[in-house]
Amino acid sequence: MEILVVVLLVAVALGAGYVIVKSNRGEPGDPAGAAARRLSRRYGADELRIENVHAGGVLRVASFDSAGRDLDVMIVARHVYSEGSYEWFELEGNSEFGTIWLTVEEDDETEVSVCLRRFSLDDLGVTRRQLDKFDDEERGTFLFEDSEYRYRDSGEATFFRDGDPARAERFHYWEFETRDGKSQISVEQWADDSTEVHLSQPVQTGRITVYANSEAT
Repeated sequence: MEILVVVLLVAVALGAGYVIVKSNRGEPGDPAGAAARRLSRRYGADELRIENVHAGGVLRVASFDSAGRDLDVMIVARHVYSEGSYEWFELEGNSEFGTIWLTVEEDDETEVSVCLRRFSLDDLGVTRRQLDKFDDEERGTFLFEDSEYRYRDSGEATFFRDGDPARAERFHYWEFETRDGKSQISVEQWADDSTEVHLSQPVQTGRITVYANSEAT
């Protein structure tokens, strides 16, 4: 009996240890937590940086458009994306110009883009057949508002609304950009066969000022 009790205690301890290790890695059920922990180790959880911003945060993007206007944003949600082992996130916020989305990607350095417009595939003037051709040939161009956009990438990814693993949605995406890289278009096709188009532009992190990381800051 004593031997059995010891064996059971060891098994429980090992199981608890596995859960702790798995939780610390944030895999596979906590993509938002894993990303947040990595960024916290790199920058410090309290440092006022866009990498640390969550719902309730406040930030400004200086001279975000050709008119030189500043964009003040109150963040209402932080959504997470993943493709294989790679993760990035999107900050959704309110501004005087309406809803704003800021996509933040971590590679060798932080890359940020701001999306001010979302519209339909019909508005873009690109067909499903064209998208399939871009996939097959991994190249191609189209014109939109007098600018030429070139195929950059496509693939499958997962969207976690509010970073919640229970709210995961799979989608297929296509990415395009102008030759000078100043304008980007992404097309997302979801499981219900609906499509959404995002028109974005890159933003230098030096033009972003974070006033609060979250509501509690």
